[in-house]
Formats: sequence, C-alpha cells, structure tokens
Amino acid sequence: NSSMGHSLVPQPGNRSQGKTLPVRLETLDNIASQTGYMNSDRPVILKIDTEGHELATLKGGLELLKTGRVKAIIWEKGHFHNSQKGIQEFKAIMGLLRDLDYDSYRFPHEDMGGPLVPYAPSHELCNVISIDRSVEPLKNYKQPWSAHSVMSHAMRPSVSKNFMIGFTEELIE
Repeated sequence: NSSMGHSLVPQPGNRSQGKTLPVRLETLDNIASQTGYMNSDRPVILKIDTEGHELATLKGGLELLKTGRVKAIIWEKGHFHNSQKGIQEFKAIMGLLRDLDYDSYRFPHEDMGGPLVPYAPSHELCNVISIDRSVEPLKNYKQPWSAHSVMSHAMRPSVSKNFMIGFTEELIE
C-alpha cells in the first residue's frame, strides 16, 4: 500500500482490488553481480523507488554500497515514513547511509531546482539525495525538465503559506 497508491496485494481503499500476484524478488547485490557491476570500476547512481521498502532494498545492496562506487542514491521519503514503523526505518536508513559515508540532501521544493540543502527531518514527503562524501555536490541544479509535473497536493501535508515560507527559509539557512 504505497505512497502512490500502487500495491502488489489488494489493500482496503486502494484503486485496484485485483488478485495477488507472486513476484520474484532480487537483491541489489545479486543484480549487480549478475550484470557485472559488482566487479566493474564504473561509478553507480541508484534511484530507489520501492514504496516503503527502502531499508530492505539498501540492506540487499550492502556489498555494492561497500565498494565505494555508488556515488549517489536517490530515494523517497513517502507516507510510510511518517508512520510509527516508518519513522524507525527512516532513522535506520539515515544511520546506515551516514555510516557508509553518505551525506543526505534534498531540494527546498520538489518541483524546482536550486541548491541541495542538508536533509533535516520534516513532515514533508520528498526525494532524499544521499551523496558519497567523496563527491562535491554542485552549488545549484537546474529546474527539472519542462515536462516534469508538479507534485500533487495529495503528496503534501496541508500547511499554511507562511509555514512553507518559514520552512523553506530554514532549509536554505
């Protein structure tokens, strides 16, 4: 029952109430080994979108992460991470990445480019960009490509305009 409303199993209130489908799971380490990336010297950037299963995904890629070749990991802080279990998993993810020498950042607003700012825990759902400490982030990033859609209001908790102004100023500071 994901942040985007997709699910592999029927969930109450979910759009799709189809039959459960068996799905073969594969760890990042196995995929990296099977594709030759484990023994390659090429840098790797990961985009993880596993709908609340980011911790398990990262744990399944520990050997790849320990190679030092994963230069950046882009992952989601979704609805799940605001639940009691999700908060604990989010803390575990941040600790794991910190221990593996990654610093975590975000954009002040998901729909805009600009500077990456250090990630600070908040109510917001966003992409977290964890970058290996050997890589220096750019000072500024262009706005996403023009066909990028604005995040739906359902993905953002309801807060006032003044709250968002203050929150943005805090992030930039």
